[in-house]
This record gives sequence, structure tokens and C-alpha cells, in this order.
Amino acid sequence: MITKQLKFVLVVFSLVALVGCAPQPVVQAPAVAPTTTSVPPPTKEPTSVPPTNTPIVTPTTQIGPETQVDKIEDIVGTWEMRLLDNSGTANFEIRADGTYTIVGVSGDATGATLGDATYRFEDGQLILETKSNCILDLQGNMAPCVGIYNAYIAKQGDKPAYLKLSVVDDPDFGRKKTLNNKKLPFVQR
Repeated sequence: MITKQLKFVLVVFSLVALVGCAPQPVVQAPAVAPTTTSVPPPTKEPTSVPPTNTPIVTPTTQIGPETQVDKIEDIVGTWEMRLLDNSGTANFEIRADGTYTIVGVSGDATGATLGDATYRFEDGQLILETKSNCILDLQGNMAPCVGIYNAYIAKQGDKPAYLKLSVVDDPDFGRKKTLNNKKLPFVQR
């Protein structure tokens, strides 16, 4: 009986295998008529460009040549100067009343008045005279420091760009070293 059952299982198995391996009829999907849909052409989307730190370059007027000045009104204003040994900067304020002050704006001298004196033009030269005494005369007396300079201005367009003082004679070593042939940028009038 086992053999009959075994034969039966083998026959059923063979039939299942034959049916599974037999080629199946190909069924095609029904034909669908193509449709046309109007698709607009792709538009160029504006892209977001991240900001850059590139400075905006604007045309500037070149700094003109230096011209020698001999009038108070040509040098009135505030000029920036570097202190000795690059220890900071100061504002050199030249006023129309014939006085000037030097006040520290950065470094060790911030806020300190470094100079307070008078000036005038004489024979085309700028005379700086301190109010305090700074040198000994031949008799051993203290005398005021009088510095003599040629003054030059360079302009950018119609505005001052810098002031340059060229020493002719000045017994005040610190003032002479700080001012002589240095370009003092214009700050304000």
C-alpha cells in the first residue's frame, strides 16, 4: 500500500511540476490611447546667492600733489598723528584762533593732552611755540620751544587728505620726531 501511495504522490507532484513549468499564455494589457498634456517649459527659478563680504568698490578721486601752504585757514582742522614708538595715536587739532592741542586717542596716552600751544605763519613757514618752557638758553634759563616747519597739504578732490610738516628747526626732539615728514591724515574740520 505504501507503494501505491508513493506512486500517487509522485504522479501528483509531477503534474504540479509540469503545470508550473508549462508556458503560460501572454496576456497583454488593453491598448490605451496616448494623451498629450501641455507642459509649460521649465522656468528658471531665481537662485538665492549668499551674501559675500566683498567690499563695494566705488570710484574715488586720487590724492593730488602736495602744495606748500602759508595761511591759517589751509591747515585748520583735526589731523591724526602717530605717537613716538607707535605707542598710539593722537588728534592734532589746529584751531583758527592760532592755538593747537594734541590729545591722545589710542594707546597709553588715550584721553591725555600731550600738547597745548600756539602757532602762526611767518615768512611762509609754520611756527609752533609751546606755552611751557622746554630748553635751556645760554644763560641756563628755560626758554619756550619754538619749532619752524614748512607745511604741505594734499587734497582728494576739494577736501584735505593729509597735512605734512617738514622741520626747518625745532629743539623739541619729541615733537620733531613725531611730526617731521609724516603724513597726518585729515580727520575733520
